[in-house]
Amino acid sequence: MFLPFRPFFACSGTGHRSVRRGAGIVGGLLLVGLLAGCGREEIRTYTIPKEQAPTPVSPHAAAAKPARPRVTWTLPEGWEERAPNQFRLGNFRVPGPDGTAAEVSIVPLAGRAGSNLANVNRWRGQVGQPPVTEAELGGLSTNVTIGDAPGVMFDLPGTDRRTQKPVRMLAAIQRRGGTAWFIKMLGPDALVAGQKQAFIRFLAGLKFASAGAAGPAAAEAAAAPEKSPPAAEAPAPPAWQPPEHWRAETPGSMQTAVWRVSGAKGGAATISVSALQGEGGGLLANVNRWRRQLGLPPMAPDRLDACVTPLAGGPAGAVLVTLKNADAARELLGAVVPAGARTWFYKLVGDAAVVEAEREAFVNLVQTAHHGR
Repeated sequence: MFLPFRPFFACSGTGHRSVRRGAGIVGGLLLVGLLAGCGREEIRTYTIPKEQAPTPVSPHAAAAKPARPRVTWTLPEGWEERAPNQFRLGNFRVPGPDGTAAEVSIVPLAGRAGSNLANVNRWRGQVGQPPVTEAELGGLSTNVTIGDAPGVMFDLPGTDRRTQKPVRMLAAIQRRGGTAWFIKMLGPDALVAGQKQAFIRFLAGLKFASAGAAGPAAAEAAAAPEKSPPAAEAPAPPAWQPPEHWRAETPGSMQTAVWRVSGAKGGAATISVSALQGEGGGLLANVNRWRRQLGLPPMAPDRLDACVTPLAGGPAGAVLVTLKNADAARELLGAVVPAGARTWFYKLVGDAAVVEAEREAFVNLVQTAHHGR
């Protein structure tokens, strides 16, 4: 859908500009798109609350809606539990020697959330490894028990793109009750390798419960390696050329790429890229999620025009989001790009002066990226 250009206004915490929206703009903006163990085990239970409104409040809530998933775990000795976040239902830190650490995450997503091949190749990219073919995928997998049913685990060694030191990722997948569960450990190679058996025991100790959850037989069939039709495959990471002064860092579990940039007069900002199935919860949900990150209150649907504008010269349907917290001197610049079965989310956030200085480079990155279909 063609989005006519109109000037954008930054959303701030001190007021909004009232802008009347036409039906064409509304359609376009809808985007056709884991306590130290102390020698004993801790059991924690978290429940993703049932959604109360038609529009999910975040991509995490969107994933929880079909099966209202709940998981209980036994914390391995030495693992530290951290607060869950917008994606991670379970969030953990595993301390290592010399201040090193690995992170473990439990992430539920709605549906199949892409094929095993697509997810493995995305993860391989995060540890600096080339993609593999479907014929090669089986040689990378190990059958494991996740809760009361079979699952599959991938052991993916690689290199930290920022430090050039060896890293390793253990990634387990299980699909049950309309939800795809991703349980991952990422960190220094030797630390993760030494924690591999603890990770496997952690997987087996998980206890899942959800309305209408599938039994072991159904979970086994869902976890088996599948050959998805081309249209269901997630696109490869976009081809892009980030500025030389952007310093690459190791992406998190739901990120495709992360860079950090420092300002000429101090301050810093972070650039991150991630992709989600479908609309990823919708434009309004993501704008309000970004506003919360800046300490701003949510906004109503009819005020999106105050901070959203079509991205001139960018991919079809792409929009640019500008958010400012003047009191904290922080700013966020986001781009939302629909591409086939996925939506790509770009975010530049940090000290306002640095964000403004990097605006042109950020926009150019999005404009020139090739996302595939």
